[in-house]
Amino acid sequence: MAWLRSISFLWAALLFAAPAIAAEPAPPETRPLAVGDRLRYQVVEDGDAPVELAISNTGMIDIPYHGPMKAAGRLLPDLVASIRTELEKKFYLTATIRMEVLAFSQGAVNRGRVHLAGQVRRVGPIEIDLSEKPTLGQTILAAGGLADFADARNVRIVRREGTETRTIVVDLREVLNKGRIDKDVQLQDGDFVIVDERMVNW
Repeated sequence: MAWLRSISFLWAALLFAAPAIAAEPAPPETRPLAVGDRLRYQVVEDGDAPVELAISNTGMIDIPYHGPMKAAGRLLPDLVASIRTELEKKFYLTATIRMEVLAFSQGAVNRGRVHLAGQVRRVGPIEIDLSEKPTLGQTILAAGGLADFADARNVRIVRREGTETRTIVVDLREVLNKGRIDKDVQLQDGDFVIVDERMVNW
């Protein structure tokens, strides 16, 4: 019987000494969305490139052609279904939505908002993560890029500084086409970005 007790003690020692197996992370379809999560979004019928969206501090997400929609606390398939329903009510006979999680938030985020106007693929407000020090070029690309007839040489950033308003002109062609990131400009919360149409489209 002594040898049985020895084997029992040995198995117990091995059991408690074995390393714990880490739980697999929950798949995106079963993990509730949260503030700071970044998503890739596309409506196939538009023919446009996917755009990056982020869940704001209020738990909302700005859906192109629709506006704000509650996202935090919802599952991704549920959010996709709601977006499809809303778009098919107003704009589409059939809306094929492609949406995936690019990154789940790892904690507190410092989000701001800039407004895009003129010759850009996505016009309107866009959320930015201020902690990542986003630049004009990065934000334009995240919004789908410039439109075909954009005047990339004279992109204006209108910024409020106290009671004054300052306009910064950026040559985005140098940034996006030639890789001159030293010519890029960091955006701030509340900036208004205006991209005019080229005078001669050739």
